[in-house]
Amino acid sequence: GKINSSWNSSTVPAGFLQFNTAYNWRVKVWDEADAASDWANGPNFTTQKHAAPSVNFSWAPTNPLVNQTTQFADQTTIFGGASVSSWLWSFQNGNPGSSSIQNPQTKFTSQGTKTTTLSVTDSDSLQCSASKNVEVGLPPPQFKEVTP
Repeated sequence: GKINSSWNSSTVPAGFLQFNTAYNWRVKVWDEADAASDWANGPNFTTQKHAAPSVNFSWAPTNPLVNQTTQFADQTTIFGGASVSSWLWSFQNGNPGSSSIQNPQTKFTSQGTKTTTLSVTDSDSLQCSASKNVEVGLPPPQFKEVTP
């Protein structure tokens, strides 16, 4: 349809184009007198095979303490019949600081808000990442009983 705009670019709303589909496009413009140009054909293109991975993860305990083992669980959704080809985890102030297994463990070495990032690549080479903040607390103080 005709769009009244002074913009020189436009985007297609999400969900309008289908995955793994070839498209062609064309455009014409109208001047101030409403006189139309000829159609100008753009290059053909094909949309990607399917949606990129929808990356998600959880961890336990929810609020780990410094140097406490924290277990991460990948909850990524893969689309289009693809499978996961790789995971790449990054743990801010974690020991280890990174991992390439699906459900790794780490120990955070300092307290505070620590960012954890998971990047997932599927078997069709589509990749996506997600980051979440982990609140790391201090362990309770150690007491030593001394006889009077």
